[in-house]
Amino acid sequence: MLCQKCHKNKATVLLKAIVESRIKILNLCDACAAEKGFSYEETYSRATVIDYIENITEEFLPRHKKTLKCPVCGIKYSEFRQKGFLGCPDCYNYFGEEIISLLRTLSGGGTYCGRKYHLKLEKQNRKVVEKNIAELRRKIRICFDLEDRETALRLSKRLKELIALRAEGPE
Repeated sequence: MLCQKCHKNKATVLLKAIVESRIKILNLCDACAAEKGFSYEETYSRATVIDYIENITEEFLPRHKKTLKCPVCGIKYSEFRQKGFLGCPDCYNYFGEEIISLLRTLSGGGTYCGRKYHLKLEKQNRKVVEKNIAELRRKIRICFDLEDRETALRLSKRLKELIALRAEGPE
């Protein structure tokens, strides 16, 4: 089998990587494997292994992720991955999906449900809660009029929490 990178030499190194939940296989010759940082003699530190894996996975990444570029500041997604810093606030919106995917990978894919505040509803706080409920209902109506479903959903969850808190009554 020929090397999948140079298409000239015989492939002697088989690399397997899991990228986006799929197994990718790359057959390389010794020269291309050495170019990617693969060597039989070296001992690896953790940083070297991470650099090596990132270098190898660049081959497997879809082309659009390699060429994503923020239209405001001009930073590329690949630069962000190398440096760990974004160029401007608009990068969060532009690279949002990739950042979320990266954070899920780094955090182990756990879900965060947020903190729940267990407040004791005292009599003087009941009026404040009633005001907040009325205000949230007003904001939800406005969000639906503006077709901002995400904000409306978030506000309705908060409204349900306040209604449940009100139902518990003074403790």
